[in-house]
Amino acid sequence: MPRAQPFGKPCNHVGMKKRKRKSVEAVEATDEAAEVDIDLGDTEDDQPSTTSEDSPTLPPPAQAARLSELSPYDAAVKTMTELRVKAEMLRRIAKKQQERERCADRTFDKKMERLDNGAKRNRRQGSDGDFKAVFRRYEAIIASLQAKQESQFFQLKAAEAETAAAKAEVAVWKLFSAA
Repeated sequence: MPRAQPFGKPCNHVGMKKRKRKSVEAVEATDEAAEVDIDLGDTEDDQPSTTSEDSPTLPPPAQAARLSELSPYDAAVKTMTELRVKAEMLRRIAKKQQERERCADRTFDKKMERLDNGAKRNRRQGSDGDFKAVFRRYEAIIASLQAKQESQFFQLKAAEAETAAAKAEVAVWKLFSAA
């Protein structure tokens, strides 16, 4: 008797085209073409290295030259907009991390519920405590705490960036009112 065909899957592949595989050279060529090298001029190699704690942190020479060409007000506005963009980017990252934290909390709750149900079942059956269950419980706790820590770290960085943007905005308003 012939074997039953699974629902939704064709049993024979007659008339179906074969999948063409790319050669290794073609894949490497497309990967190299996809890479675009954008030079912004501000690299870590261009920045001066200041090891003395007495000297303040200096901006890269290219950025300092660009800011010195502008008026103090325009330079402050430019700095403020850059800080706002950075703060917005970090806020979005923090929001994604919060979503991951909530997901980790839900996963933690489900794991704890499942472990508790397993423990109840084992007690009814008369078996002793299981080291594996304890290990899984602590593993779930650690995963939840790591997700919370990452979320709080990015929230802190976002708050710091927003504070810096607010300070820059205050500096712009002082320059605006002085003019």
